[in-house]
Amino acid sequence: MFKSRSSDHVNEMNYRHLSLQCECGAIPQQIAEVGFTDDRELVIHWWCDTCRRIVYFSRPLSECWRDCLALDHLEHVMREAARVAHEEADERFLNSIGICSINECQEKRPSPGESAGRKRLA
Repeated sequence: MFKSRSSDHVNEMNYRHLSLQCECGAIPQQIAEVGFTDDRELVIHWWCDTCRRIVYFSRPLSECWRDCLALDHLEHVMREAARVAHEEADERFLNSIGICSINECQEKRPSPGESAGRKRLA
């Protein structure tokens, strides 16, 4: 879990480690550049101190996307999206037959001392 601090809150972000190594088996000590190609690939570039070569690692973003999806997280996101969609659909239906939501009813409710359609005179 990666945590970063901004001015007033903490952002949490899950991520998966990307294993990088040269053809010689050495692991990069320092990344020189990270970028994207025109045909939507992630490119990572570094200098291999062991075999003294420039190394480029590239991978289609579609593979990166597929690898980063944790199934349990994806299931949670899908359940939450379905729940919200059902709630919104239910609210639209209830509104269409004249039933207001709790929040709407509270906003429309007369204040104490007022009756529906009449305002209390001071």
